[in-house]
Amino acid sequence: MVVVMDVVMIMIMAVIVVMNMAMAMVVIMTAIVTMVTVVIMIMIMIMVMVVILIAAMIVVVVKPQNPVVARLISELWLEHFS
Repeated sequence: MVVVMDVVMIMIMAVIVVMNMAMAMVVIMTAIVTMVTVVIMIMIMIMVMVVILIAAMIVVVVKPQNPVVARLISELWLEHFS
């Protein structure tokens, strides 16, 4: 009877350890997924900002042929940087 109780106790302990491991793994995986998602979002934001910056530089450096657009850009530029 004592041996059976010991075996049952060992099995219960093993189940508790496995459940704790599973919970820890779930928490760790959730944290990793959250971190990866945040990093990907930050990278996408940086890429969008770089693309916008490059487009603005191209528009400013390569003056457009349309005089109306050129005047609009120069007015905006003077408003911002004067």
